[in-house]
Amino acid sequence: KQWYQRRVRAVPKLASKVCCLFMEEMCLFNEKGYEQFVERFCQVWLHRDKRVRISVGAINCDAVIKSIDSDGYLSVFNLATHKNVSVQPDGNSFDMMENLIAVKSF
Repeated sequence: KQWYQRRVRAVPKLASKVCCLFMEEMCLFNEKGYEQFVERFCQVWLHRDKRVRISVGAINCDAVIKSIDSDGYLSVFNLATHKNVSVQPDGNSFDMMENLIAVKSF
């Protein structure tokens, strides 16, 4: 019972912390703009500089996750072509165990 009561009291503290952090980020976005916000986001982002394999049907290529583009899509650096490519979220899946971005098959 004590464990449950401690956990219930922790929920409002967590919610308060999340709201404060959200407000800080929203203020940064409003004051400094999109570029500054994305730069800060990418500094702590779990997937930054993660090497992945992109699979579209029979075509596979190695890439490195770099950032988020101006449209909010995942920006990856294609190691074969040495170009940045945007990966749209619709219809894609990310398998973290395999480091694979693949088109979903329905």
